Amino acid sequence: MKKADATPQLANRKWTVIDSIGILMIGAVAGRMLPYYLPTANRWTVTILLGIYALLFVVAHQIPCRLNVLLFPYFIIQTLITLVLILAIPSYDGPQDYFVMLLLPLCIQAMWRLTLKVGKIWVGFFACTSAASMILYYRINDSSWEGIGYSLAYVAACILVAVLSSVTLRAEEAQRESQVLNEQLRE
Repeated sequence: MKKADATPQLANRKWTVIDSIGILMIGAVAGRMLPYYLPTANRWTVTILLGIYALLFVVAHQIPCRLNVLLFPYFIIQTLITLVLILAIPSYDGPQDYFVMLLLPLCIQAMWRLTLKVGKIWVGFFACTSAASMILYYRINDSSWEGIGYSLAYVAACILVAVLSSVTLRAEEAQRESQVLNEQLRE
């Protein structure tokens, strides 16, 4: 098995900076979007969906490496929550594209928890979902193609987050291997 195809061994790890970045992204979406929805009839729906999303994000961190297959339904559920927030709930003049940011923490988890090949496939899925949702949203609500510009920005964001996550993971793995070798040399 090539090293790049190995499942990352840091899945059962303590909370890291990269995890905190995911939480910050979720917080940014909640902080930006809730003010638009709190005075509306959909306030509880949006609040509950964002709460479930955040809770699942934290709980997914606890899934052991040997059960990484559980991430697949988790990713689908999180994607569906995101799509409901984007497409099924009226926007009330809010910047609806902000909900697409919820796909970015999933890119982090895909790259940190899965093999490089499988992680890339999921990132591709999230990038395509972000593009399709933005194009669809703007076609339905504004009868415009403005969503193409938004979709390109979010596809780039998915790729950027995935690359950053992958590089960070590889650096942590290298540091861990270096520490093991250092300990062996001391013995």
